[in-house]
Amino acid sequence: MADRIKQGFYLHPDDPADVKCREVIESVSQRVRGDFIRQAVIAGCALHTLDPRLPKLLSTLFDGSLSDEQLIAMVRQVSGWKPSEADIGEVVKAAISVSGGAAAPAEEIADTKAEAESSGAPNKVRANMNSMFGKKE
Repeated sequence: MADRIKQGFYLHPDDPADVKCREVIESVSQRVRGDFIRQAVIAGCALHTLDPRLPKLLSTLFDGSLSDEQLIAMVRQVSGWKPSEADIGEVVKAAISVSGGAAAPAEEIADTKAEAESSGAPNKVRANMNSMFGKKE
């Protein structure tokens, strides 16, 4: 597979997950936006190899306030992964080293998390997800 290919897609303004996705994409510097989108697609493919339902489930529930605990619970619930088999901190370190340190700076992550936490009451999708995985508000 020596040839490069170009892929395209549309984000729909009437879909809340698409709106949030657009906000995230536009927050990334134009200089690295193409790499970011490519990495996001590859991450979706990696999730698909774990379980074909994961990318659709995550994209449906995406509202910008998904916590790491909720993500782990979702992956565990859908794929049967046992967190005791691999420490998530070690998995993240390995992923960062494989990607060449392409993770977001810690201060950006903290800012994003603070924004998500200060956004007010969770919407219906987040409440449904929490009830689905047994997490109380």
